[in-house]
This record gives sequence, structure tokens and C-alpha cells, in this order.
Amino acid sequence: MIVEAITQNLQIPSNPIFRIADLGCSIGPNTLTAMQNIIESVELKTPIQFPRIPCLLQPPHQQRFNTLFRTLPPSRRYFAARVPGSFYNRLFPAATLNFVLSSYAVQWMSKVPNGLRDANSAAFNKGKTYCSRTRKGVAEAYFDQFKRDMSDFLNARAEEVVEGGLMVITVPCVPDDALPSHTGAAMLQEVLGSCLIDMANMGLINEERVGMFNVPLYFPSAQEMELLINMNTHFSIERMETLNQAMETTFDPKRSTQHFRAVLEGLIEHHFGTEIIEQLFQFFTNKLEDNRLIFENSILMLTYLSS
Repeated sequence: MIVEAITQNLQIPSNPIFRIADLGCSIGPNTLTAMQNIIESVELKTPIQFPRIPCLLQPPHQQRFNTLFRTLPPSRRYFAARVPGSFYNRLFPAATLNFVLSSYAVQWMSKVPNGLRDANSAAFNKGKTYCSRTRKGVAEAYFDQFKRDMSDFLNARAEEVVEGGLMVITVPCVPDDALPSHTGAAMLQEVLGSCLIDMANMGLINEERVGMFNVPLYFPSAQEMELLINMNTHFSIERMETLNQAMETTFDPKRSTQHFRAVLEGLIEHHFGTEIIEQLFQFFTNKLEDNRLIFENSILMLTYLSS
């Protein structure tokens, strides 16, 4: 997708300056592979010989950035630099970026939506840690926050991307005809919530703290993404593509726990402290083992949308 987007839509500048930004980048090899693919695609498109291209990396977990830096290949064709801050704000000077990539990042909102922790609010999310969309008030609160964040994200990039530049966003999406609660990601969130409630009943954590815990994660539908991008007058959709990715054919509870823990451990530690982590994820693995057939038979998963 990136190669075709660059070939068909990116305008190459006449001056020998080209800058790439990866917003919300991972700390694994996927980031390095993406940078190399972008640079190779640009070089195939133009005879211009760019000097080493600045690649500006903005990871969501700033404290883990050194992990990525230690794996940078010595023979790379680019300079790499860390950019602190939130991508919902301005990060770069005006008109300095030629290509922006954001993969599996914008589903993380800037904050937990208002009202989820208020028992008197229509958005009170009692007994849930995520947006299942089964409660209208909760769904509206999550979407409103996601809409504000996407507007901030696009407006900031509109200032930073040069005329003729290109942005590629990949985001996990809920199929248009499905509820988030039917996806594998939501099923894992249900298991997490169940574990937290069990631990509260056992006196291991405070019940009130459990009720206050919500994950600032929103999986939009493809229709919602298209709507929000079109509402923003600074960008136009050149191409939108849905990539269906099913779960592994053999469900592995321990591996699923490892992946889930990598995503949410920091958030859980911040809210509950470090003391409960090992026991919580042991309970989590046990519940996945007990419900293995449910996950193995799950066929409706998230889709992955690139635009």
C-alpha cells in the first residue's frame, strides 16, 4: 500500500530535502522496515539523489525509545531522531514533512472520555473497561472524544505537511455491520474486566478503583473514519483500503496474554500499581485457557483500514 501510494500520489520536491515522520511508531522491527520501504519507494520515483533522509520517530512510550535506537542498522540510509510529545498537538515546524506514517496508533485517544466514571452520567460505564457500544451514552462519549482527537491530529498535520505531501494512516476498525463487543479485541477486554472484578471480590484490589478504570481506546468503523477525514477540509482521501486479518488458527492463551500485556501493562500499572500485575495476568491466562473454545471459534475480528 505504501509503495503504491508514493508512486501514485506523492509529489517529490524539487529541492534535495525530504523528511519522514512516523507518529506513534512501534519499538520493534516494523518501524525500521517501514522507513526503509518508504525511502526505497521515493528513490524509485525520482532521479533526485537525496542526502541521508531525516526520519522523525514519535513512539507512544517515550521511556522505551532506546529499545528502538539500539536496533537501528548501522548502514541505514537515514538519520533517526526521537520526537517527544503527543501527536494530537503540533510536533514540527510548518511545512516541513513530506511523508507522514501512523500505524495502529490513532485508536489510542488522548484521554478517557468524560462521564465514564460518573455514576450520575448517561456515559457511566459500569462493569466495563472499554467501549462495547451496547450503551448509547458510553458509545457517544467515546466517539465524541475520538472525533475531537482526530480533528486535532489532522489539523496539526495540515500545518506540518508540505503541499503535495502524503500521509498514510492504518487503524484497527470495527466492521460497519458489527458491534465492538463481537471482536476478538473486545473479548480480551471482557476477560480483563472479569479478572479485575474477581480480584476486587477477593480483596486484592479496591473495588472503587476497578470501577474507575477505563481504557482510552476506540475502534472506529470504516464509515466513521471516512466521515471524520472528509469533515476535515485540509485532507482528501486518495485511497481507502480494508485489510482483513483473522486470529491465528491455533489459539495460544499464553501468547495472547503476552501480546495483550505488552499493550496494556503500562496503563494498568499507572492506575492500580505494580503489585497486582503478575497475579492479574496469571488470572488472565487461566481465564483464556478456560474459555479456549470461545476464542478458537471466534471468526469476527477487527479489520485494518489504511487511508
